[in-house]
Amino acid sequence: MAVQGGWAERVAVDVEQLAPLPDEVDFATAATLPIAGVTVLRTLRLGGEVHGLADWAERNRSG
Repeated sequence: MAVQGGWAERVAVDVEQLAPLPDEVDFATAATLPIAGVTVLRTLRLGGEVHGLADWAERNRSG
């Protein structure tokens, strides 16, 4: 599987791709939220074929 993207301390993004961070959520917690989403998506794509969920994951993805 080819990996797209990379790691950086800073990156320029369009303002439309940003969301406000609520006061009760700290930066460390907010930084881990995308990891959970990517983990679920990867699990459904790779392991979903075994349980018939791979097509569901592709049909219901956002973005």
